[in-house]
Amino acid sequence: MLQSFLGLKGAPELVAVTLALPDGAAVTVEVSKNATISDVLPLLDREVQLPERLFFGLLAPKDTEKHFLDPNDSLRKVLGQPVAEVETTTGRLGRKHWRLQLQLRYHPPAVVMREWSPMGKTWLLHSLLAELLAARLQVMQDVAVSLGALAAQVLAGDYEESRHADAQYLRSMRVQPDQDERLTRAIQHRHASHSGMITSANALDEFLNLCCEQELYGVGRLFETAPTPDREIQQVGCSARGVHVYAHDQRVVIYGWSRIQRMHYRSKNFEITLKTPPSEFEPTDFFFATSALCKAVWSHCVERHAFYRIRNTSLRGDVQGVPIGATMFEASRIARRNSKMLEQASLDEARRRSSNWTSSTGSFESHVSLDSLIRGAEGEAIRRASAAPSKNVARTPSFAVAIVAFEPQGDRDLAFRPGQVVRLTKTDEHDWWWGAIGPQSGRFPSRCVTRLDQDLSRLVKAKRDHQGEMSFPAGAILSLEETSRDVPAGMLFGRFGSRTGLFPQDVVASLAPTTKPLSQPLTQQVII
Repeated sequence: MLQSFLGLKGAPELVAVTLALPDGAAVTVEVSKNATISDVLPLLDREVQLPERLFFGLLAPKDTEKHFLDPNDSLRKVLGQPVAEVETTTGRLGRKHWRLQLQLRYHPPAVVMREWSPMGKTWLLHSLLAELLAARLQVMQDVAVSLGALAAQVLAGDYEESRHADAQYLRSMRVQPDQDERLTRAIQHRHASHSGMITSANALDEFLNLCCEQELYGVGRLFETAPTPDREIQQVGCSARGVHVYAHDQRVVIYGWSRIQRMHYRSKNFEITLKTPPSEFEPTDFFFATSALCKAVWSHCVERHAFYRIRNTSLRGDVQGVPIGATMFEASRIARRNSKMLEQASLDEARRRSSNWTSSTGSFESHVSLDSLIRGAEGEAIRRASAAPSKNVARTPSFAVAIVAFEPQGDRDLAFRPGQVVRLTKTDEHDWWWGAIGPQSGRFPSRCVTRLDQDLSRLVKAKRDHQGEMSFPAGAILSLEETSRDVPAGMLFGRFGSRTGLFPQDVVASLAPTTKPLSQPLTQQVII
């Protein structure tokens, strides 16, 4: 009472804030009762220490509309008064509590995601699984099978008959809201085929890359326009690439962030001004049913334009001298000061895409973004590497076998299917190798193949699925090995992954170009 009479205030009341993380874990921090979101974020960063945290945002519990909280929002205003929850162990009222959830807010482009930390990639996987289950990321049936099997490889490890035969483990990693038993069994069968063929880390990268290739990756919310006499109904959304426009479930156009000069709205009309060469501007507009909806579209687009054009985290390995978690401004300053290669790449990028740029001396929006510099530098490095003779070309042929399919994303890429043998020509880069299949040559991700350091005559490829003493799927690569067992006529003894056993000779074919019949080797072979 004396403190109240004198007008003195005691220590502020502390409230526990529990933050649900994307992977199902949770952390608890303490803040004052008058705290804002900006007070919670430093405490969260200290607890999780994730370089990619800027791509994630805070939501109120059970917010399905994805209204991410602003740093200036008051916790009491957004969440109401903190509630004292009943402790399960004692049955008594515990301390007062607020609850928040951390979810993916901005989807990283592939060039940035490639450099994410393992924890960041795992959080991204859980976030994308939630989007698949909520149908915010829609995929074809065959893609759903691939994604489900890769997710199972990451979260459950190699398929084991004793643990995974009933497919119950797949209930917690569904990839479609209406996933039926047939789809679940297809995912289980595909997961079994990955056993011994792909690691969990490679499966995680493959899952994220496959998601990045989908049409609606990162688009999230779509805003529907109002019909007009001269224009049909369209849907407008945003991603790391730019503003997407759809009609009749088909993409009409993507206005890349680098092409956009200005975005503004008036009443129910949202207008985008695009750069056109040499110095003209092409306006395009969209009409919405209400002014509030129009403003929401404008705010949604401006927010993402600012993030993807200004901020860029986890660029380690892409730009020399850029610290982890640097903002786009910091990375740009370092690149301009230290990297002549990036400066040259920006000029090359500007020449190749002259239809998208105006003078680089104008406003901020007309500058080449750091993403473009990175892509240009990577393309320049590949061009120089392919033009100059490599010091790393093997004097004797070196081979690798494809463990997953790779679809080319550019003219220099080499496509292959699982089981195909690639002759390696250049392997000095960690992420990308160069090789050839017959007359076709190009680059491909090193994670998509496994190197063969053996004589090809002692390697065989499965022509079809086989169930027996040692089961394996079609396309599997096996090594023939020495054994003290009696090998019946028409049978072979070999190794598949970590398993060994007998299998019929007629279900496999030799990888070596020979007409001699298959026979058991005389020496023990290296495990692949």
